[in-house]
Amino acid sequence: MIASSFVLGSWSHFGALACIVFLGYLYMARVRCLSERGKKLAARWLGVLCLCTYVLSLVAKATADSCISWQECLPLHFCAWMELACFFALWFRRSWMCALAYFGVLAASVQGLVTPTLSSDFPSVSYFAFFLSHGVILVAALALPIAFGWRARRNDPWRVQLLGIAYLVCMVPVNWWLGTNYGFTREAPVAGSILDYMGVPPWYLLSMQVPLALLLYLLYLPVKNR
Repeated sequence: MIASSFVLGSWSHFGALACIVFLGYLYMARVRCLSERGKKLAARWLGVLCLCTYVLSLVAKATADSCISWQECLPLHFCAWMELACFFALWFRRSWMCALAYFGVLAASVQGLVTPTLSSDFPSVSYFAFFLSHGVILVAALALPIAFGWRARRNDPWRVQLLGIAYLVCMVPVNWWLGTNYGFTREAPVAGSILDYMGVPPWYLLSMQVPLALLLYLLYLPVKNR
């Protein structure tokens, strides 16, 4: 039987992070050597992988022992939306799509890799689905500026922050209706996160906007359109 509880900072945690870093580096190093046509194909294949991990995450949630109701298994967490955002950004390369994928993943979704919320450890389906989905969108977000040459416009960070606020506003009534915690609007992640230092729920949704704005600005600096 699979399933000992996942331990933060264990070998399976750091092993997954190391694989993501290594494979991401290999991908971007290879893509940078390709022609423009080759880069376009590489971007689309990575986009397809984002879509595949999105589907895998749905399957993993539906089959996991921790999924005790259909309400808990909906693809409404922010990271699920970022998988779709990365797919569209890599396929269509619209500037606003790329901005949403880049800032959304690096400012929010990457937290999932640092403090994963997992009920089962290696080699469960949930373990692979979680790290594949979070790892692929991290590589995609970094590849947009590094491998594919996307550059952010001046107002992109604030637009993405407003979209993030809109997402949270939408999730508040959804969570109240379904009794869920999508977007962590009702309580902070069990594994811990920066929200633990932002006050009590739901007020931390407001207090986190100031450090988030600073983080988005810092993320903007290396990719701004000069």
